[in-house]
Parts: sequence; C-alpha cells; structure tokens
Amino acid sequence: EAVFFNGESGDIAFVSLPGVRGILIAPDADPFNEAEEILRPFFAERGIRRIGLLVLTQANPGRLSLLNGLLRFADVDEIWDHPLAPSALSQAAFLRRVREEGIRYRRLEAGDRLEFGGAEFSILWPPRARSAAFTADLSLVFSLTFRRSSFLFPAQASSAAQREILRLHPRLGAEVLLAPARGSRSRTHEPFLRAVSPRLAVLARGKKYFGRYPADCSDCLAGLGAEVHRTGEEGCVIVRSDGEKVWAERGMIPP
Repeated sequence: EAVFFNGESGDIAFVSLPGVRGILIAPDADPFNEAEEILRPFFAERGIRRIGLLVLTQANPGRLSLLNGLLRFADVDEIWDHPLAPSALSQAAFLRRVREEGIRYRRLEAGDRLEFGGAEFSILWPPRARSAAFTADLSLVFSLTFRRSSFLFPAQASSAAQREILRLHPRLGAEVLLAPARGSRSRTHEPFLRAVSPRLAVLARGKKYFGRYPADCSDCLAGLGAEVHRTGEEGCVIVRSDGEKVWAERGMIPP
C-alpha cells in the first residue's frame, strides 16, 4: 500500500509492506508543518508509533525540521539519505540527532540497489557528483518494486532532470507513477512520461499558487492509458497492490 497525502509540499508518501514497519518518503525540510498537521493524525489513526525506514528525497540547507517533527510522535529505525546530504549547512546537527536517537543511517547514491521488506529500491538520480549543492532538479528519484508491481517516485525533478534520467535509464517502465514536479505540465518532459507509461498515475498537487493549481500533465498521462488521480481534488489517494496488479482508492483518512 502506498498512501499519497494531500499536503502543500506534494512530496510525502507512506508505504506499507507485508510484515515490516512502514516506510515514510519525504523531503528533509518541513516548511508547511506537515509532520504535525498530516503525519501525526495519520499515525494516530493507524496506531503507528515506529517506522522502519525514512527515505529523504532532498538535501535542503536547513534539514532538521521534518525529522524533529516526526520524532515528537514516532520513533525511526533507519534513514536512507540523499546523496548530496553533506552539502547541507545543518548536516552536522542532523547527524548528531540521528546518533542521539540510535537511528541506523545510510547515504544513497545513484546506481544503488537495496532491499527492504521484500521490496527492491533502485536509485536512479541524482548522479554521484559529491561537490554539487542541492537544487530541486537533484531531488532523489527511485523506483520501488514489490513482486511484479513497480512504483516510480521522481519527487521534484523537473523536465531538465527528467531528460537526463531518461538518457541514463531509457527503460523506465513502472505501473504506478507519482507525477514528477507535482504533475506540473511546464515542468514535465513528455518523453519521460511515455517511457514510464504507467497504468496508474498520482498527481500530488501540493500548494496552490494565487488560488489555483498550475496546468498539469494529466492529458498526456490519460493519452498513454493511465488512470489519473489528483490529491487536490480527491484528497489522500491510496494505491494498493497484491504484487500482481495495482488499484487506487480515495483515502478515508485526513487530510
């Protein structure tokens, strides 16, 4: 099960796998206080007090806010971090908190393939350059494969990054796609979408601008035969898989 929240960041998802503690996928910063406003009530409703894995998709200069907020109501067993984490100004303080809490820690790199709870994670982006400063185009992009079902999480990687990802990984196919860059049409590379060719796509709409969402890539996705869901209209979207097929449900949980 993958839960895609209707938050302002458009970047937070929670994955449950059989027999293991859950996986939270999120940026490292929390400018919209989503740990408190979204994750705390979700965790409380499901009785979650500990997660098995936190995957951080960004390396912002101030990167403690999400972790600090999360630790107020849940423990974390392990963190998989962005490859550019050392470039963040607050990385030393972040690592101190990780050590204080006894959390296992691993920094990812493009090309890594990891296993967790019977699922395989393949890290696709960003490249291994260690001296670069983080930008949204260097958001962590990875696929998660559970038996025969695959999910692609491109975070905030925009069209330029998508073009490079496609060049490096021309066979991107996935059954479920979290639309990149909150599904913005202007920040989406159509050949990237065609290469993925998902059966189901989720547009985590994020924050409105001037009271409206930007034009999205739903027409392109629908033209590829994808079933399209938008958190901005539907609220929380839940995607489930039995390892063979996938299907979506509108969430009956906040927000």
